[in-house]
Amino acid sequence: MKIGKSLLTLAGLSGLAVTSLSAVGCSNVDNQYFTVTNNKNLEVTFCDTGASIYSIYYKGTCVTYQPEDKQEFTTTSKNSGKILGRTSGRIAQGKMNIDGKDYQFSTNEGKNTIHGGKKGLSSRKWKHQVKDSNQGKQIIFTYLSPDKESGYPDKVEFNITYTLFNDSDKIRIDMLATPSTNNKTPICLSGHTYWRLGGEMSKGIREHELKIPASNLANSNKVDQIIEEGDKKITATENTEFDFRNFKQIGQDIDKVAQDDKVAAGYDHGWRFDDPAHENIVELQNKETNIHLSVRTDIDMVFIYANCHPIKDSVIKHYGIDQQYGGVSIEPMVYFYRDHYDSILHTHDNPFKNYIEYELDNNIAE
Repeated sequence: MKIGKSLLTLAGLSGLAVTSLSAVGCSNVDNQYFTVTNNKNLEVTFCDTGASIYSIYYKGTCVTYQPEDKQEFTTTSKNSGKILGRTSGRIAQGKMNIDGKDYQFSTNEGKNTIHGGKKGLSSRKWKHQVKDSNQGKQIIFTYLSPDKESGYPDKVEFNITYTLFNDSDKIRIDMLATPSTNNKTPICLSGHTYWRLGGEMSKGIREHELKIPASNLANSNKVDQIIEEGDKKITATENTEFDFRNFKQIGQDIDKVAQDDKVAAGYDHGWRFDDPAHENIVELQNKETNIHLSVRTDIDMVFIYANCHPIKDSVIKHYGIDQQYGGVSIEPMVYFYRDHYDSILHTHDNPFKNYIEYELDNNIAE
């Protein structure tokens, strides 16, 4: 579907290039797409549904993997490019006991809740504004989630600020969620951009190289074991198909993972960082295109999903039909498991506040 473009002139935003993409042909004509560029090599298109990144271009190459059809982008269950919440990850049976009170959340993966339920933050329309800052261009999304939305307690104000830096090809996501009271409520946000750093379509991301500073696998895609056994499922990655402490092609062992775990059909797993109290960097690179991605975060775990279960007949932007292992999502996510939710319980005086930062360059490691 072709989308018409019209230039927006925004007073007071010197040097800010913004293009509005009309939503003609989408099921919801209020969906807004707009493109922002920095002073270097980035061109990023955002959408107000899910406070999402629709696409990222680096030096003219599309480095993300998303539906061509914008209607599909706003409605797909794959959460492409969107902010996940109120809780990213899985909650067993969609149930949680907080200070002696039981809560039932919307379930959307069998009996479990994943990424906030049937209508999580990824499907909500957010308000947005674009402004200049000393660091660069900022896109600020806000959403006020009412008490009991999808079963979650308390009213919560969500603020997602994307910053495109002027002096580097870097995008920072600052995530802030502030409950209205000091009653505890679960919050665990993450970003769900799919990456494919250019290159031959048929190869997908199998030849992309991944590096994760983690010696332990936090969990597997076997849902009941993940969320019910928690720390019992932490296993060492050394000399296994899950060892990415040094750069390794994603496709090197992915068929073995798929063979051993019929549910996951590939990488759909979480890694606990070796130094969870400090900033960690996950790296992805494609030697074919000489493009390197750094994902920095202050969150203690990362979930890797290698598009193991593609949607049939989904048309992916610039690459044709959606394919297994066509893109990879790198999702920093706060670690929690069943009956151990303290790490994701927040109040007005203790809001959720974390960041994810993407930086693109041509510094390929050998």
